[in-house]
Amino acid sequence: MKPKKSDFMDISRWGFSAEQLAKWIHDRTDVQIHIFRPPNYSGFLLIVLLVTMIGGLLYIKRNSLEFLYNQVVWGMFVVLAILICISGQIWNSIRGSPFLHRNPQTGQIGLFSGSSGYQFIAETYVVFFLYILFLAGYNFFFVFRKKKEF
Repeated sequence: MKPKKSDFMDISRWGFSAEQLAKWIHDRTDVQIHIFRPPNYSGFLLIVLLVTMIGGLLYIKRNSLEFLYNQVVWGMFVVLAILICISGQIWNSIRGSPFLHRNPQTGQIGLFSGSSGYQFIAETYVVFFLYILFLAGYNFFFVFRKKKEF
């Protein structure tokens, strides 16, 4: 018996995951295959490692914690959090947008979306660094300059 064309799974169209393979087998043979995956603990372990390292650093430097009372350090953390939020990084994490776009006809890489309702991750980085440059320029001109009497 010769195999039919539909008996070959097109990996470029279907993908190569266990779920897609089980679905393809179920479509051909009506055999249900259940896929069981173990839980992924990598995110949890990364957070535990980060908290442990920060706790260990604070324990080692417990006699010199003056940086916690420094307004400049807290101001930099707040400004960094605000820049991350207004540059669009939160929007990208919610929507799951791609990093950039490649034009299928010309092959050119696009960093910016053509519509106002969409944004690529590369565009977020560009906007973030433009905000940082603006903030650095503001600081150089107004905050860090020496007061001169005219």
